[in-house]
Amino acid sequence: MVVSDIMMPKRSGIEVVMELKADPATAAIPVVLVSAKALASDVRAGREAGADDYVTKPFEPDDLLARVDKLVGR
Repeated sequence: MVVSDIMMPKRSGIEVVMELKADPATAAIPVVLVSAKALASDVRAGREAGADDYVTKPFEPDDLLARVDKLVGR
């Protein structure tokens, strides 16, 4: 499981998820992107990049945990 913000100093979360999903060794790892960018186009871009879920800030910690649990099959 990877949880990544979209806006980071050296590379974006979009770039991270694209790299992970492009590599067969890491493609199956679930990725959740977190961002203050909440437009439908932002969410769509995250999903199109390969993110398994997209959580907008601010969020309730329990909501993030529920999404993580769903993705890891608990």
